[in-house]
Amino acid sequence: MKRLILILSIAFVVSEAMSQYIVIHKNDGGKNVELAISYIDSITIVDVEMVDLGLPSGLKWASCNVGALSPEGIGYKFLWGATSPTATDFPYTEKSSLPLENDAAYVNWGSDWRMPTRTEFQELLDECTWVYDTFNEINGYTVTGPNGNCIFLPTTSLRYFSRTYSRYTTPSSFAPNIHFYCLNISSSEYYISEGYTYIYSTSNGSGYIRAVSEK
Repeated sequence: MKRLILILSIAFVVSEAMSQYIVIHKNDGGKNVELAISYIDSITIVDVEMVDLGLPSGLKWASCNVGALSPEGIGYKFLWGATSPTATDFPYTEKSSLPLENDAAYVNWGSDWRMPTRTEFQELLDECTWVYDTFNEINGYTVTGPNGNCIFLPTTSLRYFSRTYSRYTTPSSFAPNIHFYCLNISSSEYYISEGYTYIYSTSNGSGYIRAVSEK
């Protein structure tokens, strides 16, 4: 399913005696949002492709990270369980998996999307071919599925000793409110490991999100 990214610039002249608003309707039963036109410089509509990799589960992977405008864009970094990239606190949970209200993919992109679980990342590791590559001058992995379709996972941002890597978080936790599972990728390796929530640091407890869909 091929979709487009549309960037629309807005320029309106509004008289002093008139006030105009844009009303945004959210499809998932959410509230309408009213924004004064004078406050809007541009609108970016990102319609993400659901990539079918031919995985045994039938799961589809997003063509870019949450918050990114292209496959090589790194997107937003979220604290584990936070749904806004500007959040500074970890939500408290004693569950073994984040509820949907704490799933940043579901909250930001709608009900077609959610964060991938540890098991689903493991399927991506087991069933796909991973090749370290460069796409539009950004380093990362081209991940090719059994049917030949592929996605690109960028490796940028975080420094760990001499390595630059990216951490992709899951909603899966093995010690609620302390440890969660994540996928770490660097130029030399890709593996599932554990992250740590607020009792350690926001650096260890944050990461990027590549959403999945069962549609």
